[in-house]
Amino acid sequence: MKSNYRCSQMNLYTALRMVWSNFLLYWALFEGYKELYNEAYAATALAAIQAAEAMPDHEVNTGESE
Repeated sequence: MKSNYRCSQMNLYTALRMVWSNFLLYWALFEGYKELYNEAYAATALAAIQAAEAMPDHEVNTGESE
């Protein structure tokens, strides 16, 4: 199932980075809610965003080879 976001990929990546940056500012509050929410969790999420952004465009993935 493909996710459908009403923004460009670049805007989505920017928004996600902002969310995780804010999480890091207040991570102690989240950690008190549930132990899963810690700095390592945020680092993993940021790495996933970076990996997704580094992937080739859709055209490269689905285009026919010459």
